[in-house]
Amino acid sequence: MVGRGRPPPPPQVARDEGIRPRRRNMEDEENMYGKLKFNMPKFKGEDDAEAYLSWALKVDKIFRIHNYSGAKKVAMASLEFEDYANTWWEQVVTLREEKGDPPIDTWEDMKEEMQARFVPTHYKTDLFNKLQKLKQGTKTVEEFFKEMELTMMRANIQESENQTIARFFNGLNYPIKKIVEFQPYSNMVELVHQASKAERQVNEDIKYSKSKQYFASKLATSTPTTSVKPSASSTPSKQPSIQSRMKQTVSSTASSKASTGPSNVTCFKCGTQGHKSFECKNTNDKG
Repeated sequence: MVGRGRPPPPPQVARDEGIRPRRRNMEDEENMYGKLKFNMPKFKGEDDAEAYLSWALKVDKIFRIHNYSGAKKVAMASLEFEDYANTWWEQVVTLREEKGDPPIDTWEDMKEEMQARFVPTHYKTDLFNKLQKLKQGTKTVEEFFKEMELTMMRANIQESENQTIARFFNGLNYPIKKIVEFQPYSNMVELVHQASKAERQVNEDIKYSKSKQYFASKLATSTPTTSVKPSASSTPSKQPSIQSRMKQTVSSTASSKASTGPSNVTCFKCGTQGHKSFECKNTNDKG
């Protein structure tokens, strides 16, 4: 016995009613995203794996918001090839036609073909080596974190957050690491924020130290210095030369001889000058 109420719709009607809302939503999304303006990026086929990976990432973002078919995606991407990339792609298409291979008609197959050509086999090994040696150095905390994160994504490294935290922490400069070590953080984003905060503190300390040294040097150069007169004991006495001493000796000897010469001698017996008393020849007494 069928219960009261409206009888269930036929299966075909139920399927149609279930499909129509989804189809309408897809059309609405297509109309909305179709109005977005975008420019497909150019690709020249540089000998640089990073250039290709950056280009593929940009094209991926465009294709994610447009419901294009695989063949249209391949056509749109290849239309933006320039220089070597354009010549290489035309050769790939021609060789596949000559061999009777099916054409590349999906974006995933196209990326696989381009990955094999423009990303060398040693690229991932180089990324692993770079990641092991990566340190902050002269980079800011934010630059260091972005480089580490991008390298990990390029190498497709899957590791726990604790391992990533340890990798980042050990690569920080020591003054920043010393401060962050005592700060609370529970995930990678909080650690980056704490490290950036510590970096600002370290930079402020450096500026303060430099300004302190500058003003100290300016103060030292502007303060007048008191001159101390040398004492008599500390002043070296000028000693006469040997020649001057010899001249003094000769002059003193000559003066002494001159003072005791015959013309200056007085006789005590006769009272006349010119001879001494024992040389006196005058026998007359004064008395």
